[in-house]
Amino acid sequence: MPAGDPVGRTIPPVAPAHIELGALLYEWNDLESAAEHLQIGIEQSQRTGNPLIQSDGYRTLAIVQQGRGEPDAALSTLQKADQLADSHQVSPLTCMRNAACHVQIALGQDDLAAAQFWAEQVKEATDTSLLYPCLELTPVRIMLASHEKTASAERLDELYETASQKGCGAGMVEVRALQALAAATPTDALHFLQDALKKAQPEGFVRTFVDKGEPIKALLERLKSQGGERKSYILTILAAFGEMGRACKSQPLVEPMSERELEILRLLADGLSNREIAERLVISVGTAKSHVHHIIEKVGAIAVRRRWQKPESWGCCNPSLADP
Repeated sequence: MPAGDPVGRTIPPVAPAHIELGALLYEWNDLESAAEHLQIGIEQSQRTGNPLIQSDGYRTLAIVQQGRGEPDAALSTLQKADQLADSHQVSPLTCMRNAACHVQIALGQDDLAAAQFWAEQVKEATDTSLLYPCLELTPVRIMLASHEKTASAERLDELYETASQKGCGAGMVEVRALQALAAATPTDALHFLQDALKKAQPEGFVRTFVDKGEPIKALLERLKSQGGERKSYILTILAAFGEMGRACKSQPLVEPMSERELEILRLLADGLSNREIAERLVISVGTAKSHVHHIIEKVGAIAVRRRWQKPESWGCCNPSLADP
């Protein structure tokens, strides 16, 4: 549905679309393009005054910056999400997602103390009965970082069942990858990783594996040495460990936007109405509406594909447009 802008006009959900696309590009390891779309989405959400979408953008951008080797920038960006939560009446879920994202950033920077601090806040928040599966991964991440494999393995078994019941493809991939790290034996670890790759390959997942660091890389190296039908995919993921975010070849999301549609999308991002777009481009209002309709259809396809990858109930650090 269209969203109102500060002066009362209506515009399509351009900011969420950019943030959704930025998160998907991040997963495909195209960090530069991901950051560009996230910046546009954040700027547009600032114009429309939507702190929830803005927070989504900040959290995802922080993860991208961490992936680009910019730890200070990641923390600074995530602090902006915290400031939004402090200055607006946001839902407890938004605060939980911020804290869960802090945990992932802290662990990525080998700061276990900070991760434990933020994990306690997530634990306190989940006691309010807003139990989202993605938040349940937070204590598991802490357990793995603290080398508590048995406890984490038991919890991951439960979470995989939850993800399966919900039909959450991204959740199953994420849990399987973590199960590989929590496995009691190398054989079990490779089994879990193989299943994660099987589920992830059709969608071109990359960062889900890369972000887990050297332990998952070592397992991937072992699988690579065994050959098999997924060797090419494994090589793509392994290459991303040293690429600092070069674009990976993946299937296109949807039919690409035409040059005219991209031009109109930029005008929509500037807050222009259909009539103003028509006047700017010297076209009829009906033609402008038709282009906007096609753009919204394509944006919707992005959102649908994105929700398979990181559905709303698993979107700790990635965009969720349904945050209450």
